[in-house]
Amino acid sequence: MRAPPLPVLASAEARAFLAQPIPEAVFRHAPQSPDEWRALIDRFNALRADAVETLRALLPVRIDTVTISGVPCRVLTPEGAPDAPDAPVVVEFHGGAYVLYAGLSGLGRALKFALASGLRVIAVDYRMPPAAPYPAALEDALAVYRAVLADKPARRVAVYGTSAGGNLAAAMMVAARAEGLAMPAAAVLNTPWMDLTDAGDSLGLFDGIDPALVTYHGLVRAAAALYADGLALDDPRLSPIHADLGGFPPAQIITGTRDLLLSDATRLHMRLLDLGRESELRVYEGMWHAFADIPEEAQVYDAMTRFLRARLG
Repeated sequence: MRAPPLPVLASAEARAFLAQPIPEAVFRHAPQSPDEWRALIDRFNALRADAVETLRALLPVRIDTVTISGVPCRVLTPEGAPDAPDAPVVVEFHGGAYVLYAGLSGLGRALKFALASGLRVIAVDYRMPPAAPYPAALEDALAVYRAVLADKPARRVAVYGTSAGGNLAAAMMVAARAEGLAMPAAAVLNTPWMDLTDAGDSLGLFDGIDPALVTYHGLVRAAAALYADGLALDDPRLSPIHADLGGFPPAQIITGTRDLLLSDATRLHMRLLDLGRESELRVYEGMWHAFADIPEEAQVYDAMTRFLRARLG
């Protein structure tokens, strides 16, 4: 496997991370049974939950566990966030290839963004396979969004999703528009997984280069099939890059020059521009899929905050 040079314009922390060996075996292996899936999910979730426990002890963000239209959620309120009835809110969908990071383990990005932005965030703990494949996650996302709109005007609501959460945010907005619901004021899609097929050029270019996803041909593709539950992976309900995106709100799309899903982000950006929609594409030098815990992550939250605050009023 070729080893590209370290990006000279990236932070020292990013270069140090990229200099480490990539654990390819984990991502090139596809679980072969429900027991293997459960073992993998439990292992990943436990590691992430420990990190989130440490993080939430350090951050001045209140976490309230609630149920919204039958869906478990966590409302994250940073110190000083406005408490008026019309205060803006961001509905967040975590990543994890539609199988990982349920519960506490999926809160890391929502916590850090809530603190950085000063905005209240509703983190949606949507159902996932193996127990609940499509359409469970989409039903949960739409139920929460519908309930939020019953409480606040759409101009005070934004959505935010990372990776599979970006897919879910996009699919939810397509379904919401079809239902006649108002679109949110804005959407941020961070390294979004817009196409569950293997069509993107970056899937081949960055195979073994992206240290987060590593490859599409293994765990990620198997997770896509598990979520799809027999539906074709190019179905617009699963791969919203193929859906009618004509009603999309202003979107900020985040990716990196080593993101395995770079093609998904750029294709989405071009689709939105071709449809006359407002789209801002931010491509971070040397960054991989869903990059985190480095200075560039703080830059992302700064950019997100400016983008969302300008549209939420």
